[in-house]
Amino acid sequence: MIFGSLLWGVTILLLFAVPPWHGSLRMVYYLIVLAFFSVFYTEFTIPWQALNSVMSRDPHQRNLLLTSRQIVGAFATSAVGLFTIPVVSCFEDVRRGWFAAAMIVAFLCISSAFIAANSARRMDFYNSIPTKKQASFGELAQLLFCNKAVLCTGLLLGFVYMGISFNAAISIYYLKYVVKNVNLLAAISGVKIIVTFFVMLFMPFLLQRLGKLRVIGISMLLQAGTALILLFLREDAGTLMVMVMSTASTLGLTCANTGCFSLIPDCTDYTEIHFGNAHAGFINSVSTFVRKFFGAFSFLIVGGFLELSGYKADEHASQHVIHMIVDLKIWVPFILFAAVLLVIRSFPSFDKK
Repeated sequence: MIFGSLLWGVTILLLFAVPPWHGSLRMVYYLIVLAFFSVFYTEFTIPWQALNSVMSRDPHQRNLLLTSRQIVGAFATSAVGLFTIPVVSCFEDVRRGWFAAAMIVAFLCISSAFIAANSARRMDFYNSIPTKKQASFGELAQLLFCNKAVLCTGLLLGFVYMGISFNAAISIYYLKYVVKNVNLLAAISGVKIIVTFFVMLFMPFLLQRLGKLRVIGISMLLQAGTALILLFLREDAGTLMVMVMSTASTLGLTCANTGCFSLIPDCTDYTEIHFGNAHAGFINSVSTFVRKFFGAFSFLIVGGFLELSGYKADEHASQHVIHMIVDLKIWVPFILFAAVLLVIRSFPSFDKK
């Protein structure tokens, strides 16, 4: 966690540094740095996420741990939208402004990672089945492909994270070319922080009362509902409605993401009972890989379809581009909602044991 966070912070700065090269050389630079960013981000997050599965055996306490993590995460994600544009605006050179914003993010990533790593303590539980230090490739493959709980949880995490990544990727284009008010991002981020904070306080209760899969389904339905509203409004959505839809969409995705992560500790228990070892680290690494894999497709979808519509950076958007942005914001949430429902119907039942 410590070494991963240090190198993660360095690659954040490298991503926002503009090399003196042009064309293909610059593209190669960013591809290499982005690859290292993904590696070091993963090096920190896998053991960090795995802690939630081994810090407690009580399901409700696990939900409390997870919710506290998600509240801070949602706050941090929205806070980026609040401070980024003001920081960039303080500099005459836009490149320096973005690099300064990246320095703030890198510092916060490293410092919070150190706090998390140095606060972790080893926990042992009565009657736990010891996890073997070494597992063969065959054992891990069986653990993955024969474990329906891990497969379904990974798919749910993938589809929900794809929605989160897609929402982040398309929103700036929507505000810039359809709403024509990028400054609205700060106001939307502020509202998201407040609403998400209060809703997340009730997440442990909702997870316990409604069940994790039902919470995921309802949350994704909320996100699909905003797409349904946009289907009728198209380009005519007013400022207030844009804020309401953005807040509802983010809220649905955040709650669904929390519900998906709450399934991972259950998967470790399921795996321990049915396969003899918990393998919390391996299960979290599989989940992280699936999330990254699906998340990459969200940017591919946005970039690919905008390219097909004739989008050119720093140029006036044609009506065809505007229609494409709106269509993406409508149909991708519908497709993801349907995919999540299919996986939920295939999810194995967890017995009381």
